[in-house]
Amino acid sequence: MAFPVRTLIITVVVIGAVVAAFFIGTLTAPKNSVATVSDERIQATAVVEQRAIVPDTVILGTVGEGKTKNIVPSVLPETATVTKQALKKGDDVVAGQLLGSVAGTPVFAMQGKLPLYRDLAAGDRGDDVVAFQESLQNSGYTVQITGVVDSATIQAVTGMFQRAGYALPQREIEPPPESTPAEPGSDGASGEGSSEEGETNAAPAPRTQPYIPVSAFAAIDGKGGTVLSVAAVASTVGPEQPLAKVRVGRRSISAHVNAVEAEQLSKGTEVHITADADTFAGTVENVGEFQAGSEGRTPGHNVTFTTKDEAFDKVQNGTQVRVGLKTKVKPQKAVPVTALRHDADGDYVLVQSTGSGSEPKHDNGQGADKQGSDKQGADKQGSDSRGADKQGAGSTSEPRRVKVTVGKTAAGWAAVESDDLAVGDTVVL
Repeated sequence: MAFPVRTLIITVVVIGAVVAAFFIGTLTAPKNSVATVSDERIQATAVVEQRAIVPDTVILGTVGEGKTKNIVPSVLPETATVTKQALKKGDDVVAGQLLGSVAGTPVFAMQGKLPLYRDLAAGDRGDDVVAFQESLQNSGYTVQITGVVDSATIQAVTGMFQRAGYALPQREIEPPPESTPAEPGSDGASGEGSSEEGETNAAPAPRTQPYIPVSAFAAIDGKGGTVLSVAAVASTVGPEQPLAKVRVGRRSISAHVNAVEAEQLSKGTEVHITADADTFAGTVENVGEFQAGSEGRTPGHNVTFTTKDEAFDKVQNGTQVRVGLKTKVKPQKAVPVTALRHDADGDYVLVQSTGSGSEPKHDNGQGADKQGSDKQGADKQGSDSRGADKQGAGSTSEPRRVKVTVGKTAAGWAAVESDDLAVGDTVVL
């Protein structure tokens, strides 16, 4: 029984010592240390800067094929059967390129409008000839726009056919009218001579000339495009079944924006397009007219964006992308939005006066370090009183109120205007 009693006595003594130490520490601790910490106030500040304030405008859009065109010959033959297909999906189409053949006639892509309605041969003239020569010229061929099918026009089309492995078709032309036979006994003619001429004047061979078939050309918009689909060999070409469907230009992005966002957009406005982790430079292609809201759609404008970046062609149709504006603005005075205050008189900031008790200024810090080393012991003993002195110095000069006019805000900063505020001033947050 002696051992448990001894253990109990030791335990009671230890607990008593701990409690006594706690009370002694409480009585001897400096009473002003806690008050000093609790009364100390840390004031956050920022410096007025000169910076460009660009509003964060992000528009959500959807990738689409852009403008498409059905490629069909200007005039279809009676039996418009595809006899050759020279294209496949994904191919690039340029003016002057062979697209295929329909009913044995090659079909070439041409830039511009083609109001053709007849086959053309040397000497033909008219508005359709003018349009055809303009299309040849826009497609890169050296011809003069004369309105007459001349030798240069025939040579240009002949070369186009030959490079594709074809020859211009021929057609018969009417022979010239027969001359009146000479009468017997006339000068330079005799009966014998007339008899010989009669024997040699056999029926002349048919005369032919090359012609340009109207069904050999199909118009494309612009200088070219990308093939989206093609008609199979042996299929029939028509308005609903083109020889090829081509995307003219690159993919585009369609979006719907509100009236405020539309004010920042116009044709040619630079934007940056983000698809997944990739970013592309682009521009505004078109801003549509304002449309009133309907069921499931808010009022606003339809907008189209495009990019010349070839890598964007790899982005799949239907992909959701983010379009941000690349607005160019001049830098101006700006403060953090947390520095702005408002009362009955309007918006204002608090500017910290020079020498208001913030951090002391030193030329190089060496003199202060030397003095500090000499008086290290005294500083340690008087730390509490120094803290109080610092607080008193800070309160001797209150921040001054400066009225401002607030402009645009972005990324946590606000543009401000005030003659009493300068870049480099310190404002209270």
